Amino acid sequence: MSTKNQIERYMILDRCFRDIRKEYRFYDLLSHLNEKLHEKSLPEIKERQLKEDLRTFKNPETGFGMKFLKKFTPKRERIYRYENVNDSIMNMPLTHAETKQLTKTVQMLSHLRGLPNYEWLDQTLVKLRYEFNLDKTGPGSVHFEQCDTAPWLKLFMPLYEVVQNPKVLKVTYHRFGRPTRERFVHPYQLRQYNNRWFLIGYEARLAERCKYVVLALDRIESFEETEDEVFKPCNIEDVENYYIHIVGVSRLPEGWPEPVQIKAYYPAAWYLETKPIHRSQVVEDGPEGSGYKIFKWRLFMNEEFVQTLLTYADQIEIIRGRWVWQKLFERVEKMRDILIRKTIIT
Repeated sequence: MSTKNQIERYMILDRCFRDIRKEYRFYDLLSHLNEKLHEKSLPEIKERQLKEDLRTFKNPETGFGMKFLKKFTPKRERIYRYENVNDSIMNMPLTHAETKQLTKTVQMLSHLRGLPNYEWLDQTLVKLRYEFNLDKTGPGSVHFEQCDTAPWLKLFMPLYEVVQNPKVLKVTYHRFGRPTRERFVHPYQLRQYNNRWFLIGYEARLAERCKYVVLALDRIESFEETEDEVFKPCNIEDVENYYIHIVGVSRLPEGWPEPVQIKAYYPAAWYLETKPIHRSQVVEDGPEGSGYKIFKWRLFMNEEFVQTLLTYADQIEIIRGRWVWQKLFERVEKMRDILIRKTIIT
């Protein structure tokens, strides 16, 4: 089984071999690698170990079988870079040994099933078994909703690596309906909502208005690390607490969690009960024969919550929460006006 030191070395080298901004010679690699290992409080390596690592990257039988450019400096020093900089060891299929180890890990995690707060493991274990075909059943038994052509997919792993080894990023970002602009973001967390991924971070330009900024991965055109700013660290628990009282990822800087209460008639009541909108959700039965249940939440009001309730707009009544009622009323009125205009025109 690979040690933590070995895994970190491979990840650092993989990034170097894909870097088109810098040409790494052997001793450049050694110096950069030891610098990064030192930052992680891991032991540095000697020339001999780096040579072994390079053989592992190149060897198709006992290693990764990666292809490198045949490029040299004027002094005939080898430049180490992949032939295709889009290649990565992270895209390589699992070896037999890795599959065996992953299977053991899944089996170990399976022992936690049924324990309090481990309900999420069921889906995670199924996904691991399916994605890596650990049960050798082939495709078809389970399908996970995901678009393999989504433009943000190529950004996910590089951003994940940056979040693990944080540096300030210069991000080229394109908001819908607005010009593209460059933003300098301190990356803290990748967060998923409704089958989309978002980068949560700090942006000095907006610090007075927003404690954290949210960048949708599908609107990031490109990014690069920059040394112009010193990275501002964060407490990840603070990030979690910041978002604990919201649905989705957007939160207005002002305000506080508010109580919301609705009546949901069937069949909406069944869906809301079996797929809670938020962790604060409380369900109460209505009077016998009433045909509804009462749902309560306490959270920050935002667009994602409104959009979710709008799905059930014809089957719910707002009992408490004037802000939500107002937003739903405005949205329904706009829909009504559009439908009337369309009907007249056609």
